[in-house]
Amino acid sequence: MLYLIKTRSYGITYGGALNPPSIALRYESAPIDEPLWRANHGLHVLSDASWSVPYPFGGHVIMFGNGAVSWSSRKIKVVCDSSTEAEMAAASVGDKDLTFVRNFLKDANIMIKDTVPHVLDNSGAHDNIRNAGVTARTKHFERWVQYVRKLFRFGSISIHLAPDHTMMADFLTKVLGRGKHRDCTNYTMNRGD
Repeated sequence: MLYLIKTRSYGITYGGALNPPSIALRYESAPIDEPLWRANHGLHVLSDASWSVPYPFGGHVIMFGNGAVSWSSRKIKVVCDSSTEAEMAAASVGDKDLTFVRNFLKDANIMIKDTVPHVLDNSGAHDNIRNAGVTARTKHFERWVQYVRKLFRFGSISIHLAPDHTMMADFLTKVLGRGKHRDCTNYTMNRGD
């Protein structure tokens, strides 16, 4: 009851000045193409995974017009041997959801131009998506986990690396302190609190 009382004013708000997500300009992570991102009404995906718990969890949130339009948090349905595989699994689920959102927006006559930014916080997954090829460490990844790489190669998404402390999808995969949880909630709900 206390949670319901404290959050009774919460709701997702769309619109306002678009602020791009925080990314790290390292590990070959290119900056977000802001004019294209703004033309696409701020459409972007944030995905994260928690691998070091008994059951790995993956989560993603799709942002459009400064508010979340789709989100998910669930147990990853593959046995992940590394945090990279868990992050790629979460990213693939997020990009499948993005495909649905893009098609929905197209049906609503809102055209999304080409590349949509996808932000994650694992440098191994970032590098694995950007660089084609199989290594001894990635040859066991299931085919559906590679979906995100396919979209990157076709130019449907661009991959960007966020610093761990600025990842706004963290609250979907792990227990956070009050301050970080509030920041993630405010970002996805477009609250200025």
